[in-house]
Amino acid sequence: MRKQNRHWLVLIVGLFVLGSLAAGVAGAGDLVTVVDQFNRVVEVDPDAQRIVSVAPSNTEILIELGVADRIVGRTDFCEYPEVESVASIGSITPLNIEAVVSLEPDLIVAHSMTGEENVDRLAGFGIPVVALHSTTLADAVHSIEIIGQSVGADERAAKLLAGIAEKEAVVRAAADDIAAKGLKVLFVIHDDDPLWTAGPGSFIHEAIELAGAHNIAGDAASAWVQMDTESIVARDPDVILVGSDPNSFYDGPRWQTLAAVEKGQVYQINTDAFNRPTPGLWDSILYMAELLADSE
Repeated sequence: MRKQNRHWLVLIVGLFVLGSLAAGVAGAGDLVTVVDQFNRVVEVDPDAQRIVSVAPSNTEILIELGVADRIVGRTDFCEYPEVESVASIGSITPLNIEAVVSLEPDLIVAHSMTGEENVDRLAGFGIPVVALHSTTLADAVHSIEIIGQSVGADERAAKLLAGIAEKEAVVRAAADDIAAKGLKVLFVIHDDDPLWTAGPGSFIHEAIELAGAHNIAGDAASAWVQMDTESIVARDPDVILVGSDPNSFYDGPRWQTLAAVEKGQVYQINTDAFNRPTPGLWDSILYMAELLADSE
């Protein structure tokens, strides 16, 4: 009888061990593999509860994905009410590695400005690091998909991407009529002399082209370019998009001969939104397309 009981005990212990091993395998299966925009293959826990975001665009996407409560670190420039009480790691660059690691993250969402060397240093601490690097609108869409996958918010990401597709379809539908008007656009980043505008390789340039208009800095050699008054007057934009008060263009003598000023087509928009690869970028593109559709 005792021998029989001993057999049952061995069987029960064996089943317990097998069950534990099975649970361990299931836990390991919870990890997901993502390929980030530094072309790195990263294994992440989609249920990570201590996320550090090192750029405002990353933070905005995480908020949109509904995981703001899992963010334990952000930069000084992540000025969103949802993360107001979250610890700051300081500036975007140079990145304070020690501040990031001290927060004991189980996921870091990095940025192109973080730099590959710093990403490797962070990964060297055994922390999963997903790096984003968006230079086109397609990249921006993919970055949302990557973060959604990394934090287990695939369904929420899919809804955001569907919304983006709908807005982009509206812009494309208006593009032919806008293109027929031959509108020339100046997008002002900083109203200095010479002022700063955007050329090829920027979201701004791609958005203007997507909407069917012509960027007067479209032949620039870089994404960010300075243009002096003479060059702008020679190219004579029909529409000026600016983040500051449009009256600075209407009131001063510098721009009085421009078609945009004569037609009353100097519009104030949120220029910062055009530099962040987030779902809000498409709201800004749609608004810009509406302004262009109403211009001549």
